[in-house]
Amino acid sequence: MQAAQALLLAIVTLPVLACSASKDADSPALRSDSGGGLVLDAGDDDAGFDLDGATTETGGTPSDCAAAATFVYVLDADNTLYKFDPKVASKAAFTKMGVVNCGAGTSPNSMAVARDGTAYVDVMSGSSCKGVYKVDIKTAECKGATSFKCGSSGFGQFGMGYSTNSASTTAETLFIGDTTASKMATLDPATGAVAVVGTLPASGPEFTGNAAGELWAFMPQASPPKVAQIDKTTGSAIKTFNLSALKASILLSPSAWAFAFWGGDYYIFLQGDLDSSTNVWRMTATGTVTKFIPDTGFRIVGAGVSTCAPLSIK
Repeated sequence: MQAAQALLLAIVTLPVLACSASKDADSPALRSDSGGGLVLDAGDDDAGFDLDGATTETGGTPSDCAAAATFVYVLDADNTLYKFDPKVASKAAFTKMGVVNCGAGTSPNSMAVARDGTAYVDVMSGSSCKGVYKVDIKTAECKGATSFKCGSSGFGQFGMGYSTNSASTTAETLFIGDTTASKMATLDPATGAVAVVGTLPASGPEFTGNAAGELWAFMPQASPPKVAQIDKTTGSAIKTFNLSALKASILLSPSAWAFAFWGGDYYIFLQGDLDSSTNVWRMTATGTVTKFIPDTGFRIVGAGVSTCAPLSIK
């Protein structure tokens, strides 16, 4: 997301397109665990996953996943798309993929990534919604607008993210949350249809989902900032973690934020209005938060990760 000068920025991840892809050198090895979830496998070495660099020895991406869709992607306020490596706790985690150009004077506000490797970006023109555009995550090429019409059901600037419909299916749904109101809906990028679901615990969410059928929201405008698992039928919180450490970091108010799940942990991209750039925080499944990468040098306004991402790391 890159609502460049907008105070309220959001992020997150896209539609459901099917595509089979073979494993390549960039593709982590994925296999199904006994519960049907995805596990990143380091191969036959029982020592587990090497945090200095994964190797692909066994398994492979699910047949409906593009190989590139197993990674996390972020957008900065300058329209630059980066691949983000959650295994690297430094600025080296960011690899530039290219510059997204969806029209002169436009900037991203939020992003979601579908299983086929298509990113869906909520694009702004100044402070006004321009539409939801398709972006190729491997080249950063803008592929044009979807059928979504700005203002549909009151949505124009919003956070977004995909979740599988359950733990036993690869079918997924794109959820959106209003930046200025506590309203959640589903969005079908193919038809542009918006269906309001319910009311969220706070406004300005960024969403991330996973292959277990869960939907999570980061809500930095809440006091204190919160991460919550969201009931996809009502918008209410199933489980909530209050993140007081982030409140101290924000100082006055958040100015840019994004959110992504990968390998069992949650990655919060957050810039307060007194921060020089985005800080990356990592939250465990138990709600423990640590600063992962300080002062990235970027203003990250969107993050997307598809439901092809691993649920856990072996």
